[in-house]
Amino acid sequence: MPAQRMHERLTFQRRADSVDDYGNTSAAFANQFTEDAELIVPRQGSEAVVQARLQGQQPVIIRLRLNSRTATIQADWRAVSARNAGVIYALTAPPVDREQTRRWLEVPATIGAAA
Repeated sequence: MPAQRMHERLTFQRRADSVDDYGNTSAAFANQFTEDAELIVPRQGSEAVVQARLQGQQPVIIRLRLNSRTATIQADWRAVSARNAGVIYALTAPPVDREQTRRWLEVPATIGAAA
């Protein structure tokens, strides 16, 4: 896959526990790294009922170069568009090297789902 298809820039985040001044812990997402990526929309979206409202969900495949940073991605992380922070991709499964060439990772994700 040529590099010219990697038009997106995504910041990968994972939950990190933080403690406030009163000893309360909260789990907020913390940035881990930013990578170039290709987004593949494999099938049509769906709608889920969340709190008695319909919410649109669009499944995508995020394709990344395999390196030491991308090899650490887990299914409970999320990716945020570096261009538009309002676009959040909830990762739904761990990354997979489908071609088994140790060059590319594919990460299934959903736009519009809770991360």
